[in-house]
Amino acid sequence: MRRKGYRVAGLLFLIVAIPAFFLFQSPTPPATASVGELYLELVPTPGAPGGVTFTAAGPAIPPTGAMWHELYPAFCTMLPQEGYGDNGDGVVSVCDAIQWGGVVYHIDWVGPTYHLLAVGTSADTYWEPTDPNHNPGDPVCESWQEVHPDFGMLHHIDDWQDGNANGVVDVCDMIASGGILYHVEEVNVNVRVTPGGTPTEQSTWGKIKSRLWPF
Repeated sequence: MRRKGYRVAGLLFLIVAIPAFFLFQSPTPPATASVGELYLELVPTPGAPGGVTFTAAGPAIPPTGAMWHELYPAFCTMLPQEGYGDNGDGVVSVCDAIQWGGVVYHIDWVGPTYHLLAVGTSADTYWEPTDPNHNPGDPVCESWQEVHPDFGMLHHIDDWQDGNANGVVDVCDMIASGGILYHVEEVNVNVRVTPGGTPTEQSTWGKIKSRLWPF
């Protein structure tokens, strides 16, 4: 009888302890940044090279002095571009190098930053697509990562309304996610960078290539 009582007590302990163990575990964040990784968006300057246009070919290389807005980890820090090393394709792309504050960074990812505002609120947020084949002409069912304010949160794109009928996600469009409707405030060029690289202006090969293949 005593052994049977031990078995029952042990079973009751497991029934209570196992759910409690999982209940008090810290949730795993959906995304994390690499050590030293920065997320920045190019600040549009009217009439300046680069602008905010993002195409399949990639955005134009911004000039020295162009301003970048840090989204993560130090939100709202403004960094003037001090130098740029092109990998030869003539556009901002992965494996280029860029310099801020005397530090040279390697570009690990390039894509659009969507600055959104939840309709009926003053809560704005910055998202970027996680799909390497992001389709700005049909983003429905894609997963976008929030960069600010809740870094790493993933959002499923439930619907998209093309407000200006230009065929791509743009300013004044509407994005629906998780039962919330968002107004697109801005679409800017975003880069993720980590320390490392060699700062130069656009390479000679990049200049030659742009003349040979201007399209």
